[in-house]
Amino acid sequence: QPQTFDDFLAYWDEMLDRFVPHKTVLYGTGYIRKGIPGPRRIPKPVWKVLSAPLNAYTRLVVVGTLPPQMREVCQLQWDAKKEKRFQRFAATVRALNPLLNRLPVRALYTSWAAAAWERAGVDPRRLHNRPAA
Repeated sequence: QPQTFDDFLAYWDEMLDRFVPHKTVLYGTGYIRKGIPGPRRIPKPVWKVLSAPLNAYTRLVVVGTLPPQMREVCQLQWDAKKEKRFQRFAATVRALNPLLNRLPVRALYTSWAAAAWERAGVDPRRLHNRPAA
């Protein structure tokens, strides 16, 4: 286990260098490339229309947060236009963050995660919202 942040960065860089297009990786990222499968009860043509915004959002957020090496290995397409869209999304989230952090922890996390934070006596909003150095 890396003991310091610098150790973690070195470990992370090493893992990125070793990341390969294994069939499990490609399978795991298949939904990002092909779209989220629909419920059985919804006809495929209807799901194709309904899921389009969800799939676009999923691709933008998930692929946008990946390092370029991982995008390439996972065969996830990315270009300048998508990067610009992702940066606009990220700026919007940063702008909304002060408002979202006024919500109770139970509104921001799943019930089991909120309960765990409560048991630990930690307010996660303070962990994730420190100004950048």
